[in-house]
Amino acid sequence: MVDAEQVFVSSATIWEIAIKVRIGKLKADVDEVMCEVDARDLVALPVLFTHARRVVEVDILHKDPFDRL
Repeated sequence: MVDAEQVFVSSATIWEIAIKVRIGKLKADVDEVMCEVDARDLVALPVLFTHARRVVEVDILHKDPFDRL
């Protein structure tokens, strides 16, 4: 059980799940994942232009762009 007023799920998380499903690295139903997010009243955290713009300032420690989000 999570003890928090709100729990956030990044849209980048759904994006990464969808990519991994597509390339066969993960077995999941993306629509079911999204339904669970809604059912549990988790708050969607969007990726905005301002987030993408800040990537220029982040050190590139490895090649996974989702870890930089």
